[in-house]
Amino acid sequence: MLHHPAGRFIRRLRIEVHAELEPFLSLLMEHGRIDRVSHLTVTSRAGGAHGPSLPELRALACYARSLGGWTAAPLLQLERVTVRWEAAQLSSVLAALSPDQLPALQHLALWDAPLDAKSTSAMLDEPIMAQLESLDLWSQITPQRGMYEALLTRRRDLAHLQRLVVPRHGAPADLVAQLADWPAVIWTDRSRAGLEEVDREAIAGFPLGGFLF
Repeated sequence: MLHHPAGRFIRRLRIEVHAELEPFLSLLMEHGRIDRVSHLTVTSRAGGAHGPSLPELRALACYARSLGGWTAAPLLQLERVTVRWEAAQLSSVLAALSPDQLPALQHLALWDAPLDAKSTSAMLDEPIMAQLESLDLWSQITPQRGMYEALLTRRRDLAHLQRLVVPRHGAPADLVAQLADWPAVIWTDRSRAGLEEVDREAIAGFPLGGFLF
């Protein structure tokens, strides 16, 4: 594609990489297209400090183990981050979400591992939360009751959110009722049906009948 004469007209690249990232970056640099990458999904759990080589990166999807490498240097244009994490990795994920490193971040998605009261509170205590417009807490696994209760307790602190995505599968009916008058709340199921447009903006490879990496 890059060797083709039409390659000079590329203005934006959305890339999902299922192998080591370095060869792709080298190829893009060789063809002078490294600054066209706007959306990147990296399926490898390994990662280096590649952020500075992608100056126009707007959306990043990666596994929790590699997030720290990406945010080792400031990503000044990055607006959306989607992370697949496991319970034991939450502290490292939160440590990587610094407003100094991610000054433009507007959307954060923490996918896979369901939150409980303690982990939800720890997440909401992070300074990065104050600058977010969208928070996505989707999980295929049913979250614990404590997650919903913690969100309700901190509702005033989250009043600035335009969108708060939470799983409905298994949600206690009484808490669903309490969340009903919160305009930002968007309920989702295990398939993320109805959120295709949201995912298209946030990640390079978006689930349309399947699941992201």
